[in-house]
Amino acid sequence: MNLKKVDFVWINRNHKSFEWFIKLLHNLETEQLKLPEYKRILNFHMYITSATNRTDIRSLLLQLALDLMREKTDRDFITGMRQRVHWGRPDWDEV
Repeated sequence: MNLKKVDFVWINRNHKSFEWFIKLLHNLETEQLKLPEYKRILNFHMYITSATNRTDIRSLLLQLALDLMREKTDRDFITGMRQRVHWGRPDWDEV
């Protein structure tokens, strides 16, 4: 079998649920980054569903702070990975 692309979608209620599996995903991401871009087949899509209300000022401020941290470090604050964790539920048509 010759895989061309693998999309790994992980949906959790809160950030704590990412802890048990993140080391493996981080290692997979690191290995993918060593390959030329055309050989990278693994895409991560991670979501936290507990912050779905975009009108809640706390959610907006948290998202803004996480975006600023990501800009400075090029890493997601929650997972430490380069792939960003998204808030809410996936848009399945986009994924």
